[in-house]
Amino acid sequence: RALAPLALLLFAWLPVAAGAGTGELWHSEEYEYNFVEMMVLMVLVVLALAFETAWHHTAHLAEHSYCYGQLDGIVGHMGSHGPSSAYGTVGHVQLFRELVSRAGGEFMTLGF
Repeated sequence: RALAPLALLLFAWLPVAAGAGTGELWHSEEYEYNFVEMMVLMVLVVLALAFETAWHHTAHLAEHSYCYGQLDGIVGHMGSHGPSSAYGTVGHVQLFRELVSRAGGEFMTLGF
């Protein structure tokens, strides 16, 4: 349902793509070209804002995600010196946070 405006915009370009190979202008007035250009720009800005909002929400969820080994520290071996494991002091990571961080690096490389 959210992709309906994008699909309509793509279908609106079909005659443009058909006439583009002949070298003819698809618009008769300059304002027609400007209108289509601004519509495309608005769609791209809305998509960028939606992506940024979703990314911010996902990164916030990752900050409060489960830390691997967290349950062992709560329930596990509580000695006189605090939580430990059979392997000594182990630094556990938040796997979802790591995934979001690495995906963020990939998105930045792609230009998002």
